[in-house]
Amino acid sequence: MYAPGLHRHSTHRAATVAGLFTDAIFGVINATVMLALFSARPESSGYVAQGAVTHVFVAPALLGTTAVMGPPLELGERVRSGDVVTDLLRPVSLLGRRPAQDLGRATFIMVFRGVPVFAVGLFLSDLALPEDPLRWAAFFLPPLSGLLSEGP
Repeated sequence: MYAPGLHRHSTHRAATVAGLFTDAIFGVINATVMLALFSARPESSGYVAQGAVTHVFVAPALLGTTAVMGPPLELGERVRSGDVVTDLLRPVSLLGRRPAQDLGRATFIMVFRGVPVFAVGLFLSDLALPEDPLRWAAFFLPPLSGLLSEGP
């Protein structure tokens, strides 16, 4: 069920390119505003310019991947329309299908929208990257555990 979730989002190539372009442009605009702020005030709320610009380019990748503001769950509509009967007859558990499809969606968003936007940030500015591999693991573990613990 992971592959159908990945495939479902890969079919909308124009939307993916448009979203990537939009995220990159807004990232550049927000980074420019942050740099202007920090040129007038070297530290704000505990952030320095490098950390704020890093946040600007990391946030869209995590928002899209975790779907915090993302698509609503389809289960209620499937119950209303009666399509849930078909889901219950399938050999895959209804409770396992939704997280697997969502993990496919999240993988696609991270690889084809999150990573390229982050690469734009790396190309245009000096981002604050962790040097310790444990910090990288600590960075990716919370979104992954959030995706895996999501209910139907």
